[in-house]
Amino acid sequence: MPVPPNTTPATAIAITSLPFSATITAADFNLAPASGSVSTCFTPRHTVWYVYTAPVGSTAIGMTVSDTSGNAGFSGWIGPTSAPVQIPQACGFVGGAMMINTTPGTPLYLALDGATATVTADVTFDVIAAPNAPTPAGSLLVTHDVPGFPTAILDATNGDVLRILGLPACEIGDVVPSGVLCLLGEPESPTWNANLASAITLYDTNLNLIATNTSLLIANQSSVSPMRSDGNATFYILCRLNSPSVTPGVLKTISSAGAPGATTWTLPVDSALAVGMAPSRDGTICYYSQNTGGHGIVHAYDLIGLAPLADLVDLGASTTVGRDILILATDDILVPYNSGGSAFVKRFNPAGALQATYNFGTNSGTARYAVDPDGISLWGMSFPSSGVSRYRHVLIADGSTLVTFDEFNWEPGRTNHGLTFGASASCPLIVLPEATALAGTLIVTKVTDPVMPSRTFAFDASETLTPVYFELQHGDEQTFEDVPAGDGYSITERAAEGWETTYNVSNGGTHDNITIGAGEIVTVTVTNTVPYEAIVRLRRSPHVNAEKIRLICRRFEIDLQQGLGTIAGVTGIPALADPTIMLRVSRDGGNTWGDEIQMHAGAIGEYAARTFATNLGQGRDFVFEVSVSDPSAAWALVNAYANFQKGTS
Repeated sequence: MPVPPNTTPATAIAITSLPFSATITAADFNLAPASGSVSTCFTPRHTVWYVYTAPVGSTAIGMTVSDTSGNAGFSGWIGPTSAPVQIPQACGFVGGAMMINTTPGTPLYLALDGATATVTADVTFDVIAAPNAPTPAGSLLVTHDVPGFPTAILDATNGDVLRILGLPACEIGDVVPSGVLCLLGEPESPTWNANLASAITLYDTNLNLIATNTSLLIANQSSVSPMRSDGNATFYILCRLNSPSVTPGVLKTISSAGAPGATTWTLPVDSALAVGMAPSRDGTICYYSQNTGGHGIVHAYDLIGLAPLADLVDLGASTTVGRDILILATDDILVPYNSGGSAFVKRFNPAGALQATYNFGTNSGTARYAVDPDGISLWGMSFPSSGVSRYRHVLIADGSTLVTFDEFNWEPGRTNHGLTFGASASCPLIVLPEATALAGTLIVTKVTDPVMPSRTFAFDASETLTPVYFELQHGDEQTFEDVPAGDGYSITERAAEGWETTYNVSNGGTHDNITIGAGEIVTVTVTNTVPYEAIVRLRRSPHVNAEKIRLICRRFEIDLQQGLGTIAGVTGIPALADPTIMLRVSRDGGNTWGDEIQMHAGAIGEYAARTFATNLGQGRDFVFEVSVSDPSAAWALVNAYANFQKGTS
């Protein structure tokens, strides 16, 4: 049978637009695979290759690969060369569907492997839609634990996807009231290890990176090391080793600005496998949970006295505590757990007395929880069945349900063709306390004409921009990044004596009311020119006559320094222009004058140019008047010549 043409990455068939469909037949799988050319997850008979490169500037963050026949296996490999590296999380899915991350401008290779030699597979590649809408306070941020899979922000009223973005893969995260988000990330591809932590990352309210910290991590730190804020401006991280381990956990802190705390605490040995953790609001007690002997237990540790306290609660037999412990403003403690196939949350006061129990229904995964910024309601994300995430919003006071909706989830990395979002069934659920504004970029550029690189110009920006004052010289730029989309921005140059200022806003706006759209780059070009006030230089000749006999003037010529052009940078006069000399002729001794005649002195380099006028009429008493006003580099009028023909009367 013929060999398919695309059996290696170097011969991969390019996908130029999406969606793209391919039919893989038994003939494609008739040959033994070349060494290293196929997925390591199974052993097909042959591999065919495709490659797709998302356009630079596109908003696509992922691609779905769906196999309606269920007969082909596929894996993802990342470029940019013809010898790509396999993406670990996109390794060897047979049938179903899979989402693979795409990076605009970087080739993504797709290897399709036949599971048997007697099947036909219909495969479709499509792009993941990337919503990018504003997100109000109270929206739900749901991360993913697989590098390259998307983080989504959901509408808290109905679960609609408002925004998709690429945040680090993580199992642990939290947010402080100011809106700063902290994530405990996992390594990125191709060194992905879902069991290890890679870095602590902090993001502002618009989800722009503030800081990255690796110094607080310990060697071989578990990616599910518990983390929780104190409800103020500090994040507490219980650094523990990847299991199995009997090494006590070490409690560390980092501020919302990214500054590591000066104090660390080594907790008792039972913290070695802590599942959840939260500090008290005043930072004096650390609560941490573990599952031991079929019991879910919440321990307490005195961070001031440096000693264990009595356990907050033993939830009893056949209970499993979850990854979230939540502290309310009342100092009550919310403890999530699973029992009998259902998800629950119990509320205790600091003395350990039970205050309430909330039932979040059937659950088959690691349910996650978050307190709403209003402090009076609780969100839960449970998993009633495979592939489904159920979001439920309840009042803490009485447990009544405010809203419930379901979302499809990707676990462990599969998706239905065409779906735009799917959370992992274990990742943190975070309620955003502040609205996230979509951002753009504002660039101010300075031009002086003529070029004067040493001249400094001062600028004021509107109060919503930082900095509000800056200085630029010719060729300089001031860039404002992550500017929230909107209008009312302004850039104004302070008055500069001797210069005229003009503004050009790239999107057609005005410098005192600039509008910036989401993802838009707006450039304000501020140009300064030297204003030209015309200086008229005028010279008149002596009377020219021949005893009142009629004269006919055939030619008049000026002798001057030609080829110097005009001075560059003068408003309204282009550089290198040909300076103009104006000539007027009086034929009655200067009493009346004819129309103005323009003569040219020569552009730069036209040193052989001649400046003259011909056929200037007849009269008995000639006077010639020449004037100049163009800003020539030099006006050197040396002499003048006239050619006359004498009449007969």
